[in-house]
Amino acid sequence: MIFGCFGAAPPVVFPRPSVLFLPADIRANLAKLGLEVADLSTPEGELSTRIARRSVAPATMDALEALRFSVVDGHRALLESVPEADAALERSVGALRNRALSNVAEVEHQILRHTKERASSQLEEIARARAMPVRGARSTGAGFERFPFLAAYGPELLRGTVAAMRDALDHRLA
Repeated sequence: MIFGCFGAAPPVVFPRPSVLFLPADIRANLAKLGLEVADLSTPEGELSTRIARRSVAPATMDALEALRFSVVDGHRALLESVPEADAALERSVGALRNRALSNVAEVEHQILRHTKERASSQLEEIARARAMPVRGARSTGAGFERFPFLAAYGPELLRGTVAAMRDALDHRLA
């Protein structure tokens, strides 16, 4: 529609498949972490926080959530118990509630940071998977070569790559 306003034809959409050479051991480790290959494109900090949250005991996360609710409910009950609360008292109680919620958030942050430190081997595995060569990507100087993959997996790697690309294209075009 926009292109028609300017008398121009819209561009032709042409899918460009790419290939990620990911050894089976890394793929298995991603599966153990509950991650998909697509998750590797998630920013590192966000992904590490997601993994840390999964690693924290559910009872801990439930306790933090209960603490948040009790802070909010407790401050609300306090305000409701004062017969004639003025605006200054409401602001004061609101500020206390916000500080308490901030403290709960800080405790959660510390728990997650500690969990990330304990899960450093898992995060290293993700970093290793991110470093795998992607077709069409530029070398960063560390130099990634496809030949070690060919040597390790033989011509079946190429056949499997072509088959996966065909399947992806057929699925997109269907």
